[in-house]
Amino acid sequence: MNKVIPHYITLIKFIALFIFVFFSNPIFLERITDIGVQLGLLVYLTIWLLSLCAIIALAFSPFNYLKLCIVLLIAISSASSLSYYQITRQYMELFELEVLLNATENFQDSLTTFPSILLAILLSILGVIGFLLPNIKTKLSLRYKEYLIPISITLALMVAILIFREGEGTKGMPSQFTPIAYSLILLTEKTVQGGQIINTVSISPKISDTGDIIFIMDESMTGDFYDINSNNGISTGINKYNPINFGIASSFANCSITTNVSMRYGISRQDYLADLNNKPSIWQFAKRAGYHTIYLDTQNGQGNLTNNMTDTESIFIDDFIHISDKNTELYRKDIAAAHILSKHLNNNIKDFIYLNKTGAHFPYEGKYPKDKNVFQPTMASTAFNRSYGNLDEVEYPIHGDALTRLKFINSYKNTLLWNVSSFFSELFKVHIEQPYTLIYTSDHGQAFHTGLKKGYGTHCSIKDAAPEEGRVPLVLFSNISHIHKKLQQAAKLNFNKVSQFNLPATLYNLMGYNKQDLEDRYQKSIYSPLDSSNQIFLSKYFVRFGAKPIWNSIHKAPTQLTKTESNNNSTSKPWLTNNKKAAN
Repeated sequence: MNKVIPHYITLIKFIALFIFVFFSNPIFLERITDIGVQLGLLVYLTIWLLSLCAIIALAFSPFNYLKLCIVLLIAISSASSLSYYQITRQYMELFELEVLLNATENFQDSLTTFPSILLAILLSILGVIGFLLPNIKTKLSLRYKEYLIPISITLALMVAILIFREGEGTKGMPSQFTPIAYSLILLTEKTVQGGQIINTVSISPKISDTGDIIFIMDESMTGDFYDINSNNGISTGINKYNPINFGIASSFANCSITTNVSMRYGISRQDYLADLNNKPSIWQFAKRAGYHTIYLDTQNGQGNLTNNMTDTESIFIDDFIHISDKNTELYRKDIAAAHILSKHLNNNIKDFIYLNKTGAHFPYEGKYPKDKNVFQPTMASTAFNRSYGNLDEVEYPIHGDALTRLKFINSYKNTLLWNVSSFFSELFKVHIEQPYTLIYTSDHGQAFHTGLKKGYGTHCSIKDAAPEEGRVPLVLFSNISHIHKKLQQAAKLNFNKVSQFNLPATLYNLMGYNKQDLEDRYQKSIYSPLDSSNQIFLSKYFVRFGAKPIWNSIHKAPTQLTKTESNNNSTSKPWLTNNKKAAN
């Protein structure tokens, strides 16, 4: 006996689906105005019409597991697109989705910092309910799988536009389908590319006299916030340890993954994507030069490979040391890493160590002890398990007022103050006997939107990336007198002129490889005269279909807040950083 479905169920289905579609596409009307009366508007509205037909067809088709899978896929697509817009106030296109897919391990951190994601998830759940509510027999009822026709046509048109428009052209189109179209392209590319090729080191090193080499990639550290770079900077304690400061450097890119993989494969500006496939890794250079290779990771809570590292690349790593969240409090992970480093610097083994620090990636609260709350007011403690606090205390930067932004910056300053000063204090607590050279930098900086830019995205912007996203510290240390002297001369020559593109040749030269051989294959090292006009970073990194990458200069003046302004409860005005003029 068939169940009698009340007619109001159909009304509820329509209402749920209308709310789902309308509120998950907030720039639909704005996009119509932007396009104006032209052929493009007809294309735009045609795709919208096809998409609505696909949604209605899917909603009024009989239930089956294929329908369930497609509904869930549409819900995830809508939630991801709307979440991105709520955080950044920019529509998620192909390149933005690629960035998100590369940073899925930070989903919990994003959820912690930006609770508007929860609203997007709830809206998508409402959409799922609308799709799956039972149907009464009406003229709208469709037979099995007929919904595949409008869905396929919609996706095909979107993919065609992306290819024709060099990866763009889908702004404002239905968020129910655009991320699916993007994913089809990315999945096809990955399938076609196949496995990673192992490239060999084609140049030979001499015996190196640099001892241990340590490369430290900090996380989300903006160089202007350091006392060694700004008269109003945070007290880092770095000057206690005889550093060679190169001032503000530009990062490879403004995302963790792209900067780290760029460093590990020594990319050049001209052919950076080809270099990822055609150059040997940093580990291979170290192995050929006779180093024991160590990767020290404090970032991934589960100990998985991160920052686009593959199993093929990891073959050349002798020791993978992971500092787990389960065994170490979050704000002590960098201290634990420093303790491990200091042991390796006194073990009479020729080590090359690459460290990914925890640093200051959002959420900032929980990354410093409660009693180190120097800059106030701050954001309240987050309620998720990687921090302390409870749900009643949670406060987020969801309002555009200056006080909330001030709290956001102060929490960042507290994190930087703790994680930098405590790290170097632990690292140099024990006198280091054996020779070593250490390079310290960060994967990218942070933008706090103290200007007119909308949203709360701190980095990984694609278009209109703030210069602060690429402004990072660069400090070297060495207890080998002739290397220390050589680095001092280089710092005087190239203070505030270095790009991270200059670091691979520098690092390989320290390993014993010939400077000229390296500069023929890579960018110049920090020992050669550099031009500050080359301090540019990539924001649009993985390009395709003839699209051009987006390069950004770091030389537009960044903004901060003074200590005086950051220690009161009133709103504050941004100030322009007063950079120091000479290397230490």
